[in-house]
Amino acid sequence: MHKSPLTAFFLLAVLSAASLLLTSCQPTKPLVKIGINAELIGELPAVGISCKHAVELVANLSDYSLNS
Repeated sequence: MHKSPLTAFFLLAVLSAASLLLTSCQPTKPLVKIGINAELIGELPAVGISCKHAVELVANLSDYSLNS
């Protein structure tokens, strides 16, 4: 069977629209992972906990979400 150019154009248009819709469904905010090297247990847990709180505060002020 010989397909008409109009059918091929229609198929190309549908595939292009679908790919645009699928790639535009991204999260509005980027995911930022922040790592710290702090002692949360052991000899100086107060220092590590204060570092953790500082990172959480900056993340909240920057309007980023944390994945704990």
